[in-house]
Amino acid sequence: MTALKSLRFEPYELPEHLEVLRTEVRTFLQNECADFSAVHRSNSWDAFDPEFSQKLGKRGWLGMTLPRAYGGHQRGP
Repeated sequence: MTALKSLRFEPYELPEHLEVLRTEVRTFLQNECADFSAVHRSNSWDAFDPEFSQKLGKRGWLGMTLPRAYGGHQRGP
């Protein structure tokens, strides 16, 4: 078995519209999740927060990559 010596990723620049989305999402999460308790954050994988999901949906962030034919936004890089 050979050990992995290093793992390198080539630098990648997102298109401007995706940088805008990235900034928007990060700002949203900082504002929305700032007061979440440790328990609330740890339950994020096995619990459902309908209020949080509704906020994501209102911004069009649910189903972003799904085809429009299925109710998505058909977004991608």
